[in-house]
Amino acid sequence: MKPRSIPIRSGIVTFCVVAGISACATSYQQFDFSGGYSERQTGESTFDVTFRGNAYTELQRASDFAMLRSAEVALDHGCNYFSVVSVKRELNWSRYTAPVPAHVASIDPRTGEPIQGIMAMGAAPDTQTISKPVVALSIRCRDEAPDPTGAPVDAAATVTTIKHKYGL
Repeated sequence: MKPRSIPIRSGIVTFCVVAGISACATSYQQFDFSGGYSERQTGESTFDVTFRGNAYTELQRASDFAMLRSAEVALDHGCNYFSVVSVKRELNWSRYTAPVPAHVASIDPRTGEPIQGIMAMGAAPDTQTISKPVVALSIRCRDEAPDPTGAPVDAAATVTTIKHKYGL
């Protein structure tokens, strides 16, 4: 039986699908190399909560996920409400330069025959400017809703709303 080979077109389609899947906004996850949330307790009922997105994450999504994590932290610590004490939203800008592969044809010195399909890196570099959102919240957990001027946030309602918005 003759071994089956994968046509080039199928290989290109497979590559595009894999590349498309990996080029996604940061999911709601604990912080790792691709981004995510982190928190630390700064006082008896105060926390710093941060969400860092990748280059495909919009600032609004990062803000929503920081609020979602804040609500979860409040609930985990037995609080039904929390207040946002401070907010810091920023886009971290960077430039990424990648060499572009170039096709090189050469001659085999032993046979004089052309050698095709050699790839060399370093043709024309491709430089892109990317931004990654970072949203940092300082929150204070509360057992009860403070007076309306304190802008209390209902933790359970926040979790439900944001999880529904993003299909989590």
